[in-house]
Amino acid sequence: MKVLTIVIITTVFAFCQSNAQNNYKSPLEGLKANSFFNIEGEFEIADFENLRLEPNSYWNGSDLSGGFQSGAVNFPNYYNESWASWSGWAYSNMADDSTPGYLNQFSAITAAGFNPDSSQGVNYGVAYVQADFVTTENIPIPLYFNDGNRHEVKGFYVTNSTFASMTMEYGDDFTEKFGGETGNDPDFFKLSVLGYFDGIETDVVDFYLADYRFADNTLDYIIKTWQWVELSSLGQVDSLHFTLSSSDVGVYGMNTPGYFCIDHLYVVPAGTFINDNKNNTDFSIKVYPNPATYFVSITGNAENVFRVSVFDIHGHIVLENAGYSSGEMIDVKNLKEGFYFIRVQNKLGISTGIFVKSR
Repeated sequence: MKVLTIVIITTVFAFCQSNAQNNYKSPLEGLKANSFFNIEGEFEIADFENLRLEPNSYWNGSDLSGGFQSGAVNFPNYYNESWASWSGWAYSNMADDSTPGYLNQFSAITAAGFNPDSSQGVNYGVAYVQADFVTTENIPIPLYFNDGNRHEVKGFYVTNSTFASMTMEYGDDFTEKFGGETGNDPDFFKLSVLGYFDGIETDVVDFYLADYRFADNTLDYIIKTWQWVELSSLGQVDSLHFTLSSSDVGVYGMNTPGYFCIDHLYVVPAGTFINDNKNNTDFSIKVYPNPATYFVSITGNAENVFRVSVFDIHGHIVLENAGYSSGEMIDVKNLKEGFYFIRVQNKLGISTGIFVKSR
């Protein structure tokens, strides 16, 4: 795996906010241009440039591979064949910053990846945070590390999707225009990044993708550039979970489209690795039945003994089996209805899945 030593000169103010600081002020001037944060040290960088795409295209998981890897990171994808829909992570190089609506869900409002003039990169990651159909709560989407170890994550760059940005700015048949007709409505669109180690939350970092809560309306903003989000406060983690919240909420949950885009995620290399083959992309799993009422089983195309962890939508471990055998039944009848993530690990790598617990 390629490890880079990075030094980037700061040219404009980088905006980030930790939940622990809780003293938010809007650096509006810094949000008008891409943030170049001063980063020094050795990092494994997920920049999505290892992923092949035709120009002005995207990948959304329709090949049922279950996700992809970039840098040190495994990005899970959950594709529903019945509905031709997806959630979790996709990647794109779409350059459409002006077409509103759902059909443009894979474009960043920047119309390019982070700093393409410097990195020669045009790809970027697209995230879709789906709502639980039972509780209407948003389901945090995870990412894991290819080596199965815990890491410190320095941070990443983020921007709005074109779909979300234009919806917030202008409104549509399903959503409110941020600020309302008077501009005084205290609207917001917030990204929260939660760190976890062994199922326990280490900390959370919040970043406002749009904020209209200011008494002075000239300070209101929607992010339309690449901005740095610092994650060092999360400490050593074995997974990150991303979720969204908005002031625009309806009967079925958040009305604001649950999309955002990321690029250049910086991961500190671990001193040792659990897995002998850190980049194995042939390890996949199948979870059945799905939806499940009483039991689920897992089969994989790698070795037959796995470590299985089941997480709820908040990232908490609800079931775990360190010696699971392929095809063995897992009792889920006592779980609440809703979505659950399954992480399966052995010495060949990590694979993830999702299932629905029904009545």
